[in-house]
Amino acid sequence: YIELSGKLTPPLAPGNPGEFDYPSYLAKENIFYILNLKEATDIKLLKQNTNIVYNLTSAYRHKIVSLSEEALGYDTASILLGMLLGKKENMDEKQYRDFQKTGIVHVFAVSGLHVGFLLLFCHGITSLLALSSRNRFYFSLIILLAYGTVVGWPISVIRASIMAGLSIFALYVSRERSLLDCLGLAGIIIIFLDPHAPFKVAFQLSFVATWGLIYLYPLIKNSLAIENKFLAYLLIPLAAQLPTIPFIAYHFNLLTPISILTNVLLTYIIGIVVIAGFILITFMIFLPALFTFFIMPIGALINFVLLINDSLVNLPWAYIYVATPHILLIGIYFLALALFIYYLKDITRNSYLIAALLLITVFILVICLPANLFNRGKLEVVALDVGQGDSILLKSPQGKFILVDGGGSDFTDVGQRKVLAYLHHRGIRDLYLAVNTHPDTDHLLGLETVVNDISVKHIGIPATLKDEDKYQELKDIASSKNIPLTTLHKGQILKIEPGFNLEVIYPALDNELKTVDNDQSVVLLGKYKSFSILLTGDIEKKGIEKMVSEYDLPMVTVLKIPHHGSKGSLVAKLYEETKPKYGIISAGKNNNFGHPHQDVLHQLDDIGAISLRTDLGGLIQIITDGENLSIKRPMAN
Repeated sequence: YIELSGKLTPPLAPGNPGEFDYPSYLAKENIFYILNLKEATDIKLLKQNTNIVYNLTSAYRHKIVSLSEEALGYDTASILLGMLLGKKENMDEKQYRDFQKTGIVHVFAVSGLHVGFLLLFCHGITSLLALSSRNRFYFSLIILLAYGTVVGWPISVIRASIMAGLSIFALYVSRERSLLDCLGLAGIIIIFLDPHAPFKVAFQLSFVATWGLIYLYPLIKNSLAIENKFLAYLLIPLAAQLPTIPFIAYHFNLLTPISILTNVLLTYIIGIVVIAGFILITFMIFLPALFTFFIMPIGALINFVLLINDSLVNLPWAYIYVATPHILLIGIYFLALALFIYYLKDITRNSYLIAALLLITVFILVICLPANLFNRGKLEVVALDVGQGDSILLKSPQGKFILVDGGGSDFTDVGQRKVLAYLHHRGIRDLYLAVNTHPDTDHLLGLETVVNDISVKHIGIPATLKDEDKYQELKDIASSKNIPLTTLHKGQILKIEPGFNLEVIYPALDNELKTVDNDQSVVLLGKYKSFSILLTGDIEKKGIEKMVSEYDLPMVTVLKIPHHGSKGSLVAKLYEETKPKYGIISAGKNNNFGHPHQDVLHQLDDIGAISLRTDLGGLIQIITDGENLSIKRPMAN
């Protein structure tokens, strides 16, 4: 029992398409508010938990974690604990994403795979002890209940445990097993306990993958009369993954051609790790010396798994980021799967097979279409919602993507959660140019994440700040990926394509305002036919005054308001000379800085400009043919 003192707030809704919907996720767990605590003293322990089962389970988990980390080191132990207990929070994020890309991340979900290995372990022990069928049933049931309690009963374990329990019971009473009936009953029980379950990713993936294994696999194997053991081994991961493809594309924007090979090569090795881990945590957990001795070969196997996975993830076309498929496209995929099943039931009907293959090909081709094929001949300006920061995505009329800043925070990976989430949602797999206007955290850190994850042809940074230590990480990424790094200064014309260029209008190489990074922000002027946009970074009063005195600013269609609309960005001459029709303000919702300042908003009203704010409606998308434009706010209420 604890006492908390803090501020209740509803979780923030996603600001960009493709971004994780945290409020929806929490609502499915019947959670609707977040309590923010400021000080350690805001939480007080009133009474210790006296639940014996909880305390024993907690102590047991703690013992496993501490002994594993002591014997294997933090990084290797985090992989083992992920495989055994589903404890993913300590895993390196890049490693976890690499397992996603190779299609084997399910080994960290504590799934039916683990329960299957656990039953193998139980079978081996009960056979060794020559137990009766009744005692085998009780022993296996107790082990399943104990394991489920230790890992916290995720949906996949509930599903697998119900199926396993029913199957063991059927053997005990000498009844025929129907795995499909077991799967259906498990689903009914889970939905009865949690009506939100069908809308959770874990439920969807667990049930469709299991359906693939218990229905699709034997159907393919028997219909095609496959006797070759190697082909049968290949069929197992294929049958499990075929029904999961649209779900993985929809939720994670991934297509993983390498996954069949990865699962064939690594699943059985991981099975050895899991079974050996079960034995270790069951019999040697309170014998630290023996635990440490026997865990070392398990650690060696984990390092081998990492070596193989790291090699496979870097193969060409191992994985592909794909656009989020429309629900109708998912329907087409499952229609194809139904036709394939009809073919397997009567393999003389080749027309069913041809139709199924054509529909699957359509599904894959559509989700893999290059993002630059859309809106051809039109310029796109997208102000992403990155909270308190800046990130502007441009798509040239001929389809070149340019990212100006990437947001960033010391507390969360904005680049991964927001910028990459949007790029992946659209199926954007490469950038022609990535520009950082200045090395403040809320502009640079997210850009580093993006450049490290996807293909980038060129990188640009301010010439006057090129020696800043803050740029070392970006320089290292550029060097490791052989990306040319260009220093930007006034007078340069970035020739993107015929008819669309970006002109650097500030700062000059001899700029003397070198005490504040904001006043060294790169300012870009983009023009396409009658449309123009001025991107100003975080330039503030002194920088703005210098820029307007040294450059004859034209009228523009869109002005990205400097420095999130702070009062320091209010230099009347900037607004009077540019006379923008629209002013984009990128700021965090309910931010502590008071951005945008009311005086800036009044200035925009005075010149007749329409304010477009990310803090009030999320992402802003402007699409123009150079003469006319449309504005879309897909996340606005």
